[in-house]
Amino acid sequence: MPLKALLEKLSVPGPYVLVGHSLGGLNVQVFASRYPDDVVGLILLDPPPLSFILGEEYTELVGMAESMTAEWQGIADAAADSADAQEKARTAFFGMIASEHREMFGATARLVDSISTFGDMPLVVVAAGRPNPAFGEVAEEYQRYWVEQSRSLAKRSANGRFTFAEDSSHHLYIDVPELVEETVLSVVHQVRAK
Repeated sequence: MPLKALLEKLSVPGPYVLVGHSLGGLNVQVFASRYPDDVVGLILLDPPPLSFILGEEYTELVGMAESMTAEWQGIADAAADSADAQEKARTAFFGMIASEHREMFGATARLVDSISTFGDMPLVVVAAGRPNPAFGEVAEEYQRYWVEQSRSLAKRSANGRFTFAEDSSHHLYIDVPELVEETVLSVVHQVRAK
């Protein structure tokens, strides 16, 4: 169910400050672009570089993403054949993750690429500093590129801000939860003060 429909069904009134981690950062950008009157602030927690997601840079790492998608789909497919109810429940979860991953590297990435600006909406992009060892020999170089792409993304709003969490991995909400909380609250206070 799309986020807009879910919010309406649950009667969650706007306007919204949206927080998106990783690929979820793409989702909230698309939502903010489609429903600008409903969104008053964006926080993007270590969103992946769009030029990578679009297959324009670091193409040698795209195979990793495809392997992850295939692995999640395999877990979903295997769980679907299980007689165990708890195992069967994994089918929907991993199937959804695999589907979302495929979309992120396709249609969603193209939608985000078409967004030129968020005007003067408060936008905070938080980038992690620790390289992911899974990226092998290019991990440190790729992390520097990721950080610079995040810094550029913050410029899509006249009211954009970049924050660098130097000692955090990609999992900011685990490594620096206080920073995440502080960032979200700062945007909420900022939009309430208007």
